[in-house]
Amino acid sequence: DEIDKLGEKGLLIFGESKYKNSQNKFMPMYTLTKKGAMQIGARYSAETRYKLIEYAETLENALREKLKSEWLESRSKGKMIRKQTTDAIEDYLIPHAIQQGSKNSGMLFMTYSKLVNSICEIEANQRDNIKDNVLMYISFIEDFIQKTIIEEVENGTYYKDIYKICKTKCETLKTINPPSKEKYLFP
Repeated sequence: DEIDKLGEKGLLIFGESKYKNSQNKFMPMYTLTKKGAMQIGARYSAETRYKLIEYAETLENALREKLKSEWLESRSKGKMIRKQTTDAIEDYLIPHAIQQGSKNSGMLFMTYSKLVNSICEIEANQRDNIKDNVLMYISFIEDFIQKTIIEEVENGTYYKDIYKICKTKCETLKTINPPSKEKYLFP
């Protein structure tokens, strides 16, 4: 192969790796480094090369932003608030829902996570790829939900109505202060 012809230089450009196939067997593969992408891109039109270089710069800028201490601090605070919200669900809402006859109270974690994602207009499992200002917005929404859950459980509100109250309040907040249009570090 062409990679083999490059010898050690080829491994620097195309990092050797493995993946597990559908039969659970490890198969060789190569990961493409920036140099490898540039080398492959050099074979194509000027427009393709330009787009490739632009994309590489976007990824590098996103990585730089992600490594900034502000992003790391926002992510850390976000995880702490997320834990408080899941604790409120576990310690307050789930026992409350069980007491009110819920058969699927364990699904409440997912239900409220989907609510946050919907309000913040983000995809599931993408928090490590979200810009700093959106992380702060998510934290604000989750903190608001956590406080609403505790308050409504203490008031004895029916557990399904608590979700409706949280959703209505969050949608109202969203109209007043919408999430950023530009959400992700990587396109």
